[in-house]
Amino acid sequence: MIKVKSIHWLDEDAREADVILTDGEYNVVCFSHSCEFALNGVYNELIYCFDPINIFKLNQKEYSMEVPDDNPDLYILKGKLIDVTDSIIQIGEFRIDISEGDISQDIHEGDFVELKVHRIDTE
Repeated sequence: MIKVKSIHWLDEDAREADVILTDGEYNVVCFSHSCEFALNGVYNELIYCFDPINIFKLNQKEYSMEVPDDNPDLYILKGKLIDVTDSIIQIGEFRIDISEGDISQDIHEGDFVELKVHRIDTE
């Protein structure tokens, strides 16, 4: 179950916020507009990668959400492609839409991929 761990308002009147979502194992900061979440509330939707880059197939099974020490505005995601038609990967309980990125024809459903993204959004 994914829960809202924290909400940092960027503009409360415009309902724009950075929201930390957690499934207990992974945490991810997502931009949300119009944010109607409650602290500790349940989140059951996809999250969306805004302009993912460098998508490539991994040779091993690996799940991770990393933020490099030298670039705190970047996520490096590693997960399983669970829906090749809609370009959805899974990491923990998170289902992540990477459809804005270019996915190579040699990547198939069930493969593990790595990608980089500067922003992740809620639905």
